[in-house]
Amino acid sequence: MAAGADDYLTKPFHSDELLARVGVGHRIVELHWQLEAKNLLLEELALTDPLTGLPNRRAIEEWATRQLSGAARYGFSFLVVLADLDHFKAVNDTHGHDAGDTVLKKFADILKSNSRRSDICGRIGGEEFLFILTHTTQENAVVVIERIRAELEAAKFDFDGGSLTVTASFGVAGFEGTQAPDFNRLVSQADAALYAAKRTGRNRIEIAAAPALSPRTLFVSKRKEQVALPAFPEFPVLDLATNLVSFIASTPSISSSKIFLFAVTVSSPPPHPP
Repeated sequence: MAAGADDYLTKPFHSDELLARVGVGHRIVELHWQLEAKNLLLEELALTDPLTGLPNRRAIEEWATRQLSGAARYGFSFLVVLADLDHFKAVNDTHGHDAGDTVLKKFADILKSNSRRSDICGRIGGEEFLFILTHTTQENAVVVIERIRAELEAAKFDFDGGSLTVTASFGVAGFEGTQAPDFNRLVSQADAALYAAKRTGRNRIEIAAAPALSPRTLFVSKRKEQVALPAFPEFPVLDLATNLVSFIASTPSISSSKIFLFAVTVSSPPPHPP
């Protein structure tokens, strides 16, 4: 038993007792299988929006954290799209919550039909949805989002003997680089862009402004990755070049690589004393 056995028989043993103990072991194995299946179901339910069947916010955050690390490591793009159905409260108030649920399910189907295996879409609460695209450009992402917007606008919902159309607004924030931001920060940027879309008329797409780089940020671009070097004080150009060469010489990962481009942006050096 100490070696890991669940049960044992001593010799000589009775055949009926052997069969009974094997039956008990079989039932225990079946119970373990059932427990594992129920745990998997509970995990799925904890990560799934029950109305639309899409991933919920928790599931998206777990997936996005892993993907952001991959985007920073391998240099692919990561775009966060926050969508909100326009005047959705009026749909619930006028036609009832069943009508609202129908609209939410339809929009979820549109999102799923426009998602690739490298993307994820989910409902994060109420009439808000998150859509994350990777391995694409911002221009191509906007084409996809515009297709989603147009499909929803073209959909007709028949409630109470009348026809209803629903629209959505979208905010987009993106990342591509070597230092992955916090996922919630990207969501906040997309949220700000979404509310800009709401303020400027709804049923539109708004892109978040890219964060500005500090004028003293220094980068070395080599092959497919960008390596951020420490910011230097405001040296004259000759001193800056000297410090840059010294940094490269002391960094094996850079000095051993074939660097083909320096993109250097520095603030103006202070004037020399008169």
